[in-house]
Amino acid sequence: MLPSKNWLGIAIVLLGMDLILFVALLSLLIMPSTPDFVNPMPSPFSPEPSPSTPPPVHSDSPTPLSSPPLPEPSPSPTPPLATPTPQRERKWIEVYLSRQKLVAYEDGKPVFEALVSTGIARYPTVVGRFRIYLKLLYSDMAGPGYYLRDVPYVMYFYRGYALHGTYWHNNFGRPMSHGCVNLKVEDARWLFYWTEPALPVGAGFVYSSPDNPGTLVVISP
Repeated sequence: MLPSKNWLGIAIVLLGMDLILFVALLSLLIMPSTPDFVNPMPSPFSPEPSPSTPPPVHSDSPTPLSSPPLPEPSPSPTPPLATPTPQRERKWIEVYLSRQKLVAYEDGKPVFEALVSTGIARYPTVVGRFRIYLKLLYSDMAGPGYYLRDVPYVMYFYRGYALHGTYWHNNFGRPMSHGCVNLKVEDARWLFYWTEPALPVGAGFVYSSPDNPGTLVVISP
């Protein structure tokens, strides 16, 4: 005997409800539990300080490593006495710039005098004690604005400073030169053969040496 339509419908309905409940229960079984949500609240980052390095110190002016060495001064002659009395000097020459006069001394006594022309204000004659280190019978001379040939009886006593004969002017007794001591030719000749170093026979020039030293030249203010 077949069930009536009413019972068949009820069975279908119950079967459908059972299926829904089954699916619901199954979903509950297989669905993972929802984790608790935690709102991240990181603690403030406070890194450990790295080893502190002192800031560089800037200086407007660098610190010198060492004081630069002072240059060696050029030979600075000692000013002579007003009346020279060099010990162990048999001969010497004194030039008085203020008087424009030269005096040659021998054995403590003046033996020769002459008017001279020394350096003008722009080219002053060096002051001090020197020795003749080179003598030439004749020499060409050149400098700012001049060239002179065959200057006679040249006696160098300090670098380019010399006593020498002068043929291009006759204004002795007043400053005229570029630093040298100008003499009349005849006066320069007398001094040339009186002073040391002695010129060898037949030679045109001679340098001083320990065996043939130069005569002392004193230039006074």
